[in-house]
Amino acid sequence: MDNFLKEIDFKELRNTPRSENQKQITLNKIRHSEMKPKYPIKYLTSTLAVLTLAIILFLPSLFNTMEQTDNSLSVNQVLELLKFEVKIGMSTEEVEVIMGENYHVTNSSYDGSTLWQYDIGTTKEYQTVVDYDFTNLEGMQQGLIKMQVFITWDDSNLVKNWSAVYLNEADNKIYEYILLPNGEIKEQSILSIE
Repeated sequence: MDNFLKEIDFKELRNTPRSENQKQITLNKIRHSEMKPKYPIKYLTSTLAVLTLAIILFLPSLFNTMEQTDNSLSVNQVLELLKFEVKIGMSTEEVEVIMGENYHVTNSSYDGSTLWQYDIGTTKEYQTVVDYDFTNLEGMQQGLIKMQVFITWDDSNLVKNWSAVYLNEADNKIYEYILLPNGEIKEQSILSIE
C-alpha cells in the first residue's frame, strides 16, 4: 500500500512543473516555520542601539585626531607652497589663490612695507599680534602655534620676499625659511626647544 501511494506521489511530482514544485516546498517550509529570518527584528533594535552608541563615543576622538593631523599637515603643505608656488613679483590675487585669504595685514617696523601674516596650526588660546612684524617664538615653544609666514609686498603690491618660521616637531627645533632676492631659499635653525 505504501509503495502504491509513493508511486502516485512520484507521478504527481513528475507532472508538476519544477518551478511550481519549488514554490510549494518553500511555502510548506514557511508554514511549518522551518525557514526563519536571518536577522530577527528583536536583534535589529539592539544592533542599532550598539552602533549608535559606538558612533557617539568614537566621533569626538576621530575629529580630534583629524584636527591634529590637519594642523601638522598644513605646516608641510604651506612649506611646499612657499618653496614651489609663491614667487617674487606675484600679485596679491595670485598669492590669495595659492595661500588662501586667512591672513592679517601688518606694517613692517623696518621699512614701512606691507606684510601679510599667516598663522598656521594655532590653538584657540593663541592671540595673533597684528600691529607689527612679530614672530611668536614663545607661542611655538608652548605649542600654541606651529608656523608663521610673512609675505612682504613692494610699492606695486607685488611679492618682494617671504619668510616662514615653524616648529619642526621631529627634532624640537624652530626653523626659518627666507626667500632671498635672487630667488633662492635659505633655511636655518634659529632655536632649539629643550
